[in-house]
Amino acid sequence: MIGYFTIAALVFSFVSHDFIKDKDARKDDLGAWFFITFAALIWPLTLPNMVRTVVATGLNAHRSQEKQSLPEASRA
Repeated sequence: MIGYFTIAALVFSFVSHDFIKDKDARKDDLGAWFFITFAALIWPLTLPNMVRTVVATGLNAHRSQEKQSLPEASRA
């Protein structure tokens, strides 16, 4: 049980950190904070999708950076 809530707290901190960094999000919106808390509590369902999104974003950024660094002759 401690492990479950430990991971839930980590998910909450990860999601709330991104929420706080978002300049367009209203920080005083109670519904948004309830949703973040709910997403953290159901982390067995939400965490795999979050990890997949982060990995896919990083992989796509790496691929685009790799394509930009290749010389023109090797792109063809």
